[in-house]
Amino acid sequence: MLLPYREVNVVTHRNADLDSYGSALGIADLLRSWGLSPTVVCPEGASARVRSVAARIGHAVACVARAAERPTVLVDVGGAAQLGGVPLGRPLVVVDHHSHPDERLTAAADLAIRRPYPSCSEIVVELLMEGGVRPAADTALFLALGILEDTGKLMRASPRTLGLTSYLLGLIGVRLGDVAALAQEDAPTDPERIAQIKAAMRMRAFRVGGRLVCISYVGSYESSAARALLGLGCDIAMVLKSGDGTRLVARSRGVPIGDLVKYVAARLGWAAGGHDMASVAAAEPRRSKGELRDLVWTVARLVGEYYGETARSIGE
Repeated sequence: MLLPYREVNVVTHRNADLDSYGSALGIADLLRSWGLSPTVVCPEGASARVRSVAARIGHAVACVARAAERPTVLVDVGGAAQLGGVPLGRPLVVVDHHSHPDERLTAAADLAIRRPYPSCSEIVVELLMEGGVRPAADTALFLALGILEDTGKLMRASPRTLGLTSYLLGLIGVRLGDVAALAQEDAPTDPERIAQIKAAMRMRAFRVGGRLVCISYVGSYESSAARALLGLGCDIAMVLKSGDGTRLVARSRGVPIGDLVKYVAARLGWAAGGHDMASVAAAEPRRSKGELRDLVWTVARLVGEYYGETARSIGE
């Protein structure tokens, strides 16, 4: 399908994490083996963890924030909300592992490769193996890092996952512990910690269906803020952020939230996608801080609707 075209964009989700970036590098290696010229596109750039690992191993981060519209391969993109406005060319190929994908992306794709694996990197490793392509050493390392990141350091790994990880370790000639050391999270930066504190200060907590649902809003680092709210004891953390548009990032501790976030997004007229423990919804336009504050209560009401009861605010 892509062979008639020389230049192809390989697009990750915004702020590409280790799994998304490693998957993109793997697809790029596969396309090069076919004689194509891929450009890796990371909306909003690569994440701080990707940049940190790259600096430690001397890897030049190989992605751009924007590119001309070309035939496109989406990797690890659960929904249009994660694209950051990057234009999608034709033909469009989707390579994804999300358990709660945005069906609109699947419907728009000329080819969708979806496998319910813990990480997208596993799908890409299988595609490389099926094509008889040996990935570059840095690609293999980032694919291994992607698997570790999305499987909770292999705690959610299947026998297939372990086999693919072993294959990658053999290619790069390192031990699992060496890769795990690279995957360790860096201490949060001052701006990130400030965002976490602001999220805690602005948080409204609700009791819904026996669950503690915490909803807040920040100007940046919304994913980190959501994880911080989980650390405070919330069962479900939902953080709103306004930038180019408006985003809702949701994280949970053992509570499936993929369908919940898709329900909230549908009622708001937003797009959504993600996993059972991590999902995102987004829409235009940008909202003011006051509008985000009001959206907290709207989201709480919709969460209550989803569970069939009223979200009860927990007062001071």
